[in-house]
Amino acid sequence: MKRNIAFLCLLGMSLLITAANAGTVQPDWVGPNIPLNPTDGHYGFEDGVDGQVVASNVAGVVFTTTMGYDWIYADIRTGGYNMRYPLVGNFCTWLGVSGDEGRIDFTDGTATYFSALVSTPSYIQLDAYDENGVLVDSATFSGSNLDTGKMIRLTVQAPAIAYVMMHDSGNYWIMDEICTDAPGVESDGTPVPEFPSFAVSVCAIVGMLLTVMIVKRRES
Repeated sequence: MKRNIAFLCLLGMSLLITAANAGTVQPDWVGPNIPLNPTDGHYGFEDGVDGQVVASNVAGVVFTTTMGYDWIYADIRTGGYNMRYPLVGNFCTWLGVSGDEGRIDFTDGTATYFSALVSTPSYIQLDAYDENGVLVDSATFSGSNLDTGKMIRLTVQAPAIAYVMMHDSGNYWIMDEICTDAPGVESDGTPVPEFPSFAVSVCAIVGMLLTVMIVKRRES
């Protein structure tokens, strides 16, 4: 009996660890993005100027010019953008009318995760790379969230992420609300609820498995 319980506990922890190392997609996200830890960096682009290049305005991060196109701020209050795209607040970022692939580098050291809220009418992919340019994780969404009022949360995780790439097949997306534990990236002060810790999740799964085993033992 004890061996069965121990096996189930180890299996639950193994499944959680496996999930933590794979890209995740949460398609019905409402509200600001949530950092994995309270001290992690969070940036919502709300301090931008419409049309201005993002570049190195965020400490610890560089929004790199990719294939000749810059990440730029977009202020929806100008009326110059398609308001079918959900976002948080008044600002987001995109690559202009022609760019479809954008790179974000971590300048002060590697990260173990990066998440962002996105809007798209068709397809969007977030890729994470290590310092050698090796792809270490991906999160992909296919579909549309236009006119829903909800965003898509993409998260990539790996032991040492040096940079990430966001892309689709024709520049039909926007990005908002990034979170990461990359060194030097600070919070912009936007209030966000605390994300449950990994330890709490493990305890919850183990507790559930133990409860099931106890109930079955009593019934037998």
